Amino acid sequence: MVRFQKQFYEEYWQYRKKIGYIYGKKHIPRPFAIIASLVGSGKKVLDVGCGEGFLAKFLMEKGNKVWGIDISEQAVELARRNGVNAFVCDIENEDLPIKETFDVIILSEVIEHLITPKKVLKKLKRYLADEGYFIITFPNIAYYKYRLQLLFGRFPRQHLYERSEHLHYWSIPDFMEFLRSCDLKAVEIRPVFQFPFHNIVSKIMPLRKLLEKFPNLFGYQIVVIAKPINEVKKSVTKRVEEKIQSSGSCLTVLGLGYVGLPTAVVFASKGFRVIGVDIDKNKVAAVNSCKCYIKESGLDALLQDVVSKGVLRATTDAVEAIKQCNTVIIAVPTPVKEGAVDLSYLRDALESVKAGLHRDMLVVIESTIPPGTTVSFAKPLLEESELRAEEDFYLAHVPERIAPGKAIHELLHEPRVVGGVGPRSTMKALELYSKVNPNLYPTDAITAEFVKLIENTFRDLNIAYANLIALMAERLGIDVYEAIGLANTHPRVNIHMPGAGVGGPCLTKDPYMLASLYKEFWGTQLIILARKINEYMPRHTVEIVERALRDSGLSVEGAKIAVLGVAYKGGVDDTRESPAKYIVRELLGRGAGVVVYDPYTEECFGAERADSLEDAVKNADVVVIVTDHPEFKGLNLETIAKLVRYKIIVDGRRVVEPHQAVKYSFRYYGIGYGKVFKL
Repeated sequence: MVRFQKQFYEEYWQYRKKIGYIYGKKHIPRPFAIIASLVGSGKKVLDVGCGEGFLAKFLMEKGNKVWGIDISEQAVELARRNGVNAFVCDIENEDLPIKETFDVIILSEVIEHLITPKKVLKKLKRYLADEGYFIITFPNIAYYKYRLQLLFGRFPRQHLYERSEHLHYWSIPDFMEFLRSCDLKAVEIRPVFQFPFHNIVSKIMPLRKLLEKFPNLFGYQIVVIAKPINEVKKSVTKRVEEKIQSSGSCLTVLGLGYVGLPTAVVFASKGFRVIGVDIDKNKVAAVNSCKCYIKESGLDALLQDVVSKGVLRATTDAVEAIKQCNTVIIAVPTPVKEGAVDLSYLRDALESVKAGLHRDMLVVIESTIPPGTTVSFAKPLLEESELRAEEDFYLAHVPERIAPGKAIHELLHEPRVVGGVGPRSTMKALELYSKVNPNLYPTDAITAEFVKLIENTFRDLNIAYANLIALMAERLGIDVYEAIGLANTHPRVNIHMPGAGVGGPCLTKDPYMLASLYKEFWGTQLIILARKINEYMPRHTVEIVERALRDSGLSVEGAKIAVLGVAYKGGVDDTRESPAKYIVRELLGRGAGVVVYDPYTEECFGAERADSLEDAVKNADVVVIVTDHPEFKGLNLETIAKLVRYKIIVDGRRVVEPHQAVKYSFRYYGIGYGKVFKL
């Protein structure tokens, strides 16, 4: 950043006074003084139109290496006598005779004389070093038009120029547009004031601010710092990165699970210094060793990158991590037990935050919580530190919206709801999350908490409806997938697909959290009923397996059953609340021999785990598809038919098309499939 250095400004005036080279009244500041103050010291400088070299000599005395060019041989000779490395050059028609790049190129009282100023600036740009800049002065037409012409009826300085027919005048906006046409951008503008007693008036702060606010009235010349547009962009990016790397942009993430780890990695990838905290020492060690323990698209490579760069590290010491940062994101579990939410993990996290809380800290809760928790639970607990929310620290709820398998993409692009306990907290949270995601919707904390619950409950209700009609379709002897497909051709209908059950950390608990708000309200029974339907589906899948075996004269007890997939949804390794857990354990409890195969996870819920699909289905009496992994979409039924003992498929996700199963002589059973092929 270019800074105005007052001491250089004052020293230059003393220098000019000493050499007896002061234009007009000694109290009138000239552009040269401002230029000297903006150059500073230790720079490589080119003075275009250096004249006798007085400015160049001063800059040399201040530790700069200075070259000068001028069209006048006489001026160049005088500059050389002053010790300036000066050359004769017609910059409009000749290239520079100097093979250097410069930190600063000065065009003072020059550009208005040029016939082709745009051509000259574009030529000189080639001689700018990285992060180099121009210092340009130009006569301010607005000053003459609105100030002196009003008083004198003419432009009093125009007669000073021998080439007045080529003289260029600009207003400030016009000159900014001219710079843009040269691919330059003004990064600083300073008017040169001209009126009696300026040296006194300029020291009176209110008047100085007035002068700077109205340069058109008082600035007879304008001094501009201009940089190439691409350099301005790089400079801005560098400043942002430096700001992010500062201690104020250190961020602690409490909880390094399916939400916390991707969150920590994404913020670190945007330049934040991130400290991840978890009570699990194995997770902490894995993060610090660049080992990703979650199967998530793009997460592994991103984790290795940010840890190797030193912008992400993990620890078990929550309080110490919090003390080092100005922002804390809480992403700990909030499980539901027997219909009631368990906030013990959240309480522990908040106690740690309270121990390390300091002024201007932003605390964000991403964990799913009942409406009112941020305001009525988190806020009072944190205020036990004697710091006050909205005054001393900021508190907000930003509910996570991560779909396993798409976490990185969704953290960066999917809309986020941001709700603070007050407007200042909301703004602070918006400022933070805007660094990683532009799609933000501000609200208050209670609304944000409510939004998270109602969006997941809506999905659970829709799936429950799909499962309900699947059960009905089985009794009617029709295919529910065909029926739903036809129903969804209606422009205002969008029924979800049924399945072997609903799993995962959100849909299995959030509806209970919502319904618990007003248990006495009879309408919440709709939410509970939907939950009960979805919770029934794994049991119904076991009932279908039992019926399929019975149709072939077999019993569950002693049967070999291959279960394909134990993750709660396709394409992920997450087994939390997976329907497969009930299905596997229930079949084991009934005496079946269960072999599990899942290409994403080693979890087997107590069953035997196969290393390959072929090993799982070998000599199986029935193949049960629980998870719709992409790898299962193209099952080679011809090969499977040769490996199994009985050709029976129970499809909980419509991975296999019934007619394809029939083609290879399988008995096909499925959720919502009311027909059974027996060939």
